[in-house]
Amino acid sequence: MSYVVAVSYVAIPAVAYLWLTGVPTGELRLQLAVLSPRVIEGTFLLMVASAVAARKAVSRSLFRSRTAAGVLGALAFLLVSTLPPRTHRIYYDEDIYQNVAQNILWTGRAEMCNEGTIEDGEFRCRTGEYNKEPNAFPFTLSLVFRLFGVNEPAAHAVNRALFALGVVTTFWIGLLLFGSRYAAAAAAFLYLFVPQNLLWGTTVAVEPGAAAFAGVALGAALLFFKEGTWATGALAASSAAFASQWRPESLLILPVIGAASFLVDGKRWAELKIYAVGAATFALVVVELAHLLAVWSEGWGSPETGKFAWSYVRHNLLTNARYYVEGRDFPLFFTLLAVLGLSSVRVGRAGALLVFWFVLFFGIFIPFHAGSYRYGVDVRFALLSAMPLALLGGRGVLACSRALESRVSLRLAAWLPLLATLYFFTPYVPLVRTVGREAWAARADHDVALELRSLVPPQSIVLTHNPGMLLVMGQSAIQASAAVYRSHVVEAYFSEFPGGVYFHYNFWCNVPDPVQNGFCSQVLTRYPNRVIAERSAGFNRYVLYRLMPPLRGSAAPPR
Repeated sequence: MSYVVAVSYVAIPAVAYLWLTGVPTGELRLQLAVLSPRVIEGTFLLMVASAVAARKAVSRSLFRSRTAAGVLGALAFLLVSTLPPRTHRIYYDEDIYQNVAQNILWTGRAEMCNEGTIEDGEFRCRTGEYNKEPNAFPFTLSLVFRLFGVNEPAAHAVNRALFALGVVTTFWIGLLLFGSRYAAAAAAFLYLFVPQNLLWGTTVAVEPGAAAFAGVALGAALLFFKEGTWATGALAASSAAFASQWRPESLLILPVIGAASFLVDGKRWAELKIYAVGAATFALVVVELAHLLAVWSEGWGSPETGKFAWSYVRHNLLTNARYYVEGRDFPLFFTLLAVLGLSSVRVGRAGALLVFWFVLFFGIFIPFHAGSYRYGVDVRFALLSAMPLALLGGRGVLACSRALESRVSLRLAAWLPLLATLYFFTPYVPLVRTVGREAWAARADHDVALELRSLVPPQSIVLTHNPGMLLVMGQSAIQASAAVYRSHVVEAYFSEFPGGVYFHYNFWCNVPDPVQNGFCSQVLTRYPNRVIAERSAGFNRYVLYRLMPPLRGSAAPPR
């Protein structure tokens, strides 16, 4: 067995190197479209099976507090389902995640669909594109879509459940690190009432799930370091690999787990299991490393200075640090509790681990061109560092409680810090209830498209800049640019789709982007058309056109 483990530390990197250096980027993306969802599914099934096998160890790690964990999870799900509005907060990313999940469900390929049809309820993607985001979240959505169909309410429910999982996981890690049910419950309480956690917990953004599974991975690793069984080892390896595939920076949970190993009794390093689990984890994350290599050339909307540069550091560092102290989006009281918790942590290594976890997921965005919490809707990046801060805050609540014990009754000393936490959250309730102006134009486009969708008859297809959005709504769609680059395909649609060919004049036709505007004008110039319906939001127009076959020998002006 030891020989196999030793060989794996050479064989796995060697095979990965030969694969990643021997395949062109374009071919690698085609391979990953098929390979990625299958590896993620295998990792997920291993995680579930190992959790079942390690259920007794998990139960012991909860310190007979399973009821408390359940209550915290139920409270989290209830609050996130009732307090914040269910809406979109990002420019189309949430539609893309659902469309990739739709593609995984029907075709087994992790691609966003640029040309797809839905006939008699059956989805077919004729032209797909591998997305730059990792695929753990779309895969998770696809599991729910298997049972409830492709629909947006189900996707929102998934994120609410993931937010609740994050609260329960915070409680679990608190128990493992501090051995105090009170400190663990206080940490979960803090995580629950972080305003941005609630705001984003009812979107279809990836951050709530990325934050929750980073916690699951660390909790599973801590459990393995404590128990040292093969079942807990398999849970640790699969959880770490699954958590690594939510966002590009999710891989940073691996060095956090590495740092957690310093909490282990030195004798455990002589055990073979630790090295076997390390090798298994690496094998399971090779596909994610391949994904990052395949999409590294993506610009991510960056300026000429690039995605990462020292020139972004000063602004992002000052802006993001102010997030925790200025009281605009994050309660200053929570920050003070975390500082108090850090100063009072008796086991210094546990405090150092939480600081390291926070610094990694806070610091990764500092040199990033869009890493400012005040850049558009990128305050959502703060969710990834909320859990270690909440855990430190839970320890701070415990310190407050102990300081009060000599002055008030024990029961009152336990409740006062928690009540103070709730009180200092209440000024943020109006913020949590807001829809906000961020991404308003794209959100309006989404809402109008949902309304206009009812005016499109069956057996029809729509040209749009966002075919994935309409496909999730159950409407056949194709990229508007096809009218320019693949006009023969569009012209064939007039005989293929008896319900007609339509054009969605959308967000991208309104923004000052000459390329995207050009596609809109060329569609309306090339094909005779008539307006079916028109809506407006702000200064933007959103129109549904019925297109006719092009006039031979001349271009028809738009009507």
